Amino acid sequence: GDIGTGIDARDSYVTVQGNHFRNMGEMLHCTSCQSLVENNIFENVQGYSDAIDFDGERGAVSIIRGNVILGSEDDGIDLGGASPIMERNWIENCADKGVSLEGASAPEVINSVIVQCSMGIAVKDRCHAFLVHNTIASCQTGISLYEKNANQGGGTAEIVNCLVWDAEQSLELDDKSSAVVSHSNLMQLPAAFQESNLSLDPLFQDVSQWRLDLQAGSPLIDAGRQTEIGSDYLGAVRPIGAAPDIGAYEYSNPTSIEKWMLHP
Repeated sequence: GDIGTGIDARDSYVTVQGNHFRNMGEMLHCTSCQSLVENNIFENVQGYSDAIDFDGERGAVSIIRGNVILGSEDDGIDLGGASPIMERNWIENCADKGVSLEGASAPEVINSVIVQCSMGIAVKDRCHAFLVHNTIASCQTGISLYEKNANQGGGTAEIVNCLVWDAEQSLELDDKSSAVVSHSNLMQLPAAFQESNLSLDPLFQDVSQWRLDLQAGSPLIDAGRQTEIGSDYLGAVRPIGAAPDIGAYEYSNPTSIEKWMLHP
């Protein structure tokens, strides 16, 4: 039977803040909208449905910020021809992709954590993605760039200060896709990207509790490249040291109680 839809908006200006969507199909579907989607919880997306699905866009850049996605039978965030800024999102346990980026567009994924998904981030069919300061862990594939639909072209991405760990394949590209990778840490580091990138144990605090901030002594501390991103996943100022840390979290010592929180 019909498992229901949360919000279906078309040709609209949409603000969705501070809601809890639970146990339904597509939770937020925006077609040709300008949207602010902030500080929501999307829990247990059912059926072949996504937590957040954007098709096209209108007006100024949309924002997807500070959301928590806990379980989807399809994707966490699915974009088709849309270029929002996605920052400080926690995406967990998606059967397909944590973030799916498709079609001619230039979306940004910043300071986000993606765990236990079949694929962390997919970039395809002429999408050019900017991926900065993300942590992707315990996914079969970390980041994949490819042509999905014939004659649409592959995906391209700029990947900076990103961390991919506990993956069967950290980064994969088909022959129609390309990436520029800088100051990132990949569990499997392709030969083409060895310059200015690392493949070292990040020394997470406690993976069993999804504490993916860094321990003292992590080789990723101060190993990133300076960007315009002035805070981390939890909102802490970055950089604290000589350079920003790789991944979504900036190391702080002593660790505060706030730093221990799973979500902001």
